[in-house]
Amino acid sequence: SNLPSGVQLFSLFLARPHFLDLLAKIVGSAPRLATYLARHPSILDALLDAEFLSRLPSRAELDAQFAATATGSYEDVLDGARRFAREAVFRVGVQIVEGVAKADAAGPAFANIAECAVRGLLPEVEAALAASAGRVAGAGFAVVAMGKLGGREMTASSDLDLVFVYDVPPGIEAS
Repeated sequence: SNLPSGVQLFSLFLARPHFLDLLAKIVGSAPRLATYLARHPSILDALLDAEFLSRLPSRAELDAQFAATATGSYEDVLDGARRFAREAVFRVGVQIVEGVAKADAAGPAFANIAECAVRGLLPEVEAALAASAGRVAGAGFAVVAMGKLGGREMTASSDLDLVFVYDVPPGIEAS
């Protein structure tokens, strides 16, 4: 019911019977993926791409996808990052359901997605904070991943345990 009116779903099923099988596997065996698909039917276009199911993207490919998705205003960048992460996690999940990606490859793939989002958002968040609070000259900042991300053993439902560490040069008391 969420599909745009121009999508001829039944014609697609007739033209590509394996697509119907894939959707049945997703809906029948992966409730979280099925819910995402129901809420975001535009992901059907991605499922039609031959590369979607052939392999997991490399970190460099994820970085390029993130850069293309998360552009514009600060809010647009945040929305793009959310969309990027959801779609990338969906891709890994579908590849696991299809048997293309093995379980031992999923943890590092989910970690790559998280690292890409954190690294991609860091300059945007830093710039937004600097706009309101200023910058501290000579200060250092690092994001340390703990838990499942730190061990690169993430799952689709893992949260991100992050520690933010900063260093301020002596004598600086305010930005």
